[in-house]
Amino acid sequence: CFTCTKVMFCSYKCRKAAMNSYHKYECKLVDLFLASGMSIICFLAYRSITQKSLQWFKENRSKFDDHDEKSGQSKNQQEVYESSDYRNYFNLVSHHSERKTGDMFHRAMFTIFLVRCLKSQGYFPKSEDKVLSEDENYIGGLIYHFLEVLQFNAHEVAQFEMMSKKSADGAKSTYIGAAVYPTLALFNHSCDPSIVRYYVEDYVVVQAIKNIFKGEEICENYGPIFFHSAKDDRKSRLKKQYWFECQCVACKENWPTMHEMTQDVLNFRCHTCGDVVPFHTSSNMPQLKCGCGVNINLFKGLKDLSDTEMLAESANTELKGNNLEKAQALYTDYLKKLDAVIAPPYPDYYKIQQNIWKCIWMRFGNRCMIASQRKPIIPGDDEYDTVD
Repeated sequence: CFTCTKVMFCSYKCRKAAMNSYHKYECKLVDLFLASGMSIICFLAYRSITQKSLQWFKENRSKFDDHDEKSGQSKNQQEVYESSDYRNYFNLVSHHSERKTGDMFHRAMFTIFLVRCLKSQGYFPKSEDKVLSEDENYIGGLIYHFLEVLQFNAHEVAQFEMMSKKSADGAKSTYIGAAVYPTLALFNHSCDPSIVRYYVEDYVVVQAIKNIFKGEEICENYGPIFFHSAKDDRKSRLKKQYWFECQCVACKENWPTMHEMTQDVLNFRCHTCGDVVPFHTSSNMPQLKCGCGVNINLFKGLKDLSDTEMLAESANTELKGNNLEKAQALYTDYLKKLDAVIAPPYPDYYKIQQNIWKCIWMRFGNRCMIASQRKPIIPGDDEYDTVD
């Protein structure tokens, strides 16, 4: 930036776009925003306004007449659902009717603060000091609404930090900011998600991370993953921030965390009905019977599992050699072969997923090289403006 020292841009193009739109309303206020202690949700709500002109909001007032939380859910919808359409952003769930007085007062105070910030930077051409104009009331109403919407629909933005350009050792996804993607926000949560997301420039991309069976819901993850966090912790965090009781399979069946998983019990798949039958590895039984009456041949299943060991070694070798495309293909094939025989949870399944995730980030995602490990920035509950 030509004026402030708090903001840097990745390119001349991005700087030009910022200076011609939102940054002129933020540049002199960055220190104030940081000192105020406001959450990243407030930054996003403010940016939701500053990246468009007042004239644009006045010309598109009809987009914000009615809050329709069911928008985008119907198969009968004629219009294409696009993330860039502010109407789709506006219509995301806000749970306004469930909010307590203290919560609404808290957001109203921040709304007034942000409107006054806009006034101070000339966003409103004709503005009086002590009186809110019709335009200022209108924009204030939008800011308040966005503050409610963003609590449940904002996503963190990350980049992949690597110690070496040709190795996944020590590499990790690091939180660098937040954004709202109305299409991505339509996915429900699971503590055992079907997809992972990564970032390419300013786009978010999702990719399947496991086999998704016909009729199965495609879910993403809102933060807590079952193999990292215990059920009670996950449910508590989701209830506090997103206001729902998680009913995913991992929660219903109380799946173990990674360090609690063992190979003592394997869940063999029935190829007739798709159900699973647990097998204790200490047992001497040569066959299992599914609830549908079909016998499961254990010897064949165990042989199929042993045949995947060479595939696992090949995938690990390709990853270490930085042959990422080949490694990803091998890990994917490995996962499919395992999935045809046994069902999760078991340790190898999630180790394979982690390696596929690394391959995806290293091949396609935003990444940077760092000289040494640094303490990660982890968004806490207060970053998402949760109010009891």
